Amino acid sequence: MMNIGHFGYLLWLLLFIGIPTTILWIVNGRYLFRYRKVYLYCLVCSILFGFPWDTWAIRTHMWHYGSGHILGIWVLGQPLEECLFLLTAPILFTSIALAARKHVMKAEP
Repeated sequence: MMNIGHFGYLLWLLLFIGIPTTILWIVNGRYLFRYRKVYLYCLVCSILFGFPWDTWAIRTHMWHYGSGHILGIWVLGQPLEECLFLLTAPILFTSIALAARKHVMKAEP
């Protein structure tokens, strides 16, 4: 079995955020693009609240990132992978919510 080592978190991001987001955008891209301001608001909130929260949690040892699963590149007190998570997770969750909204609205009489 292959040892993914320092790429573990990046692989997790690719599998569970990158691939689903890509599929949602392939299927619903034109619709989702209309809501680019919503994405911007979600990203701004993630940056304003998520980054300080994670930095505080790391500094107070509320949680940590095992050095065997991250690249070791730190940005603003957080591993690069966590910064990527804070930027990509809101895009995925916003895409899911908007795609669900589209399909629910289509189903209403």
